[in-house]
Amino acid sequence: MLPPRLRIDSSSYCPREVTSTTEPPAAGVRTISREELRAKLERGDHFRLVMALNEWAFRAKHIPRSEHFNTPGELLASLALDDDIVVYCTSVDCHASIALYHDLVARGFESVRRYDGSLTDWEGAGLPLEGDWVTG
Repeated sequence: MLPPRLRIDSSSYCPREVTSTTEPPAAGVRTISREELRAKLERGDHFRLVMALNEWAFRAKHIPRSEHFNTPGELLASLALDDDIVVYCTSVDCHASIALYHDLVARGFESVRRYDGSLTDWEGAGLPLEGDWVTG
């Protein structure tokens, strides 16, 4: 059985089941690899790196230069339609970044990609993190 289609809750970017579909939620999502993201960060490229999780998760640990928004309204007020945007969450199986990706694309944002390896992949590669739970 394939995962259900996702819908954005009006108060957060937590996905909710809506209806069954024959298409997985990640189908058609443009992605960025760990190495591409790492290179963008090392070069100091201008782009928006958005962690699609709650404030608690963001404060615990996140990729350097990440941004977090408490509400969809804050996020939409901060981003421009032509911003280069990368969204991520905790792992390849986390649907929060998929839901956020689809919402941004539906709203007309032109350059959105998902780092589908997300925090688990980044940390597993030994790359730097920031946050209250980061040691070393």
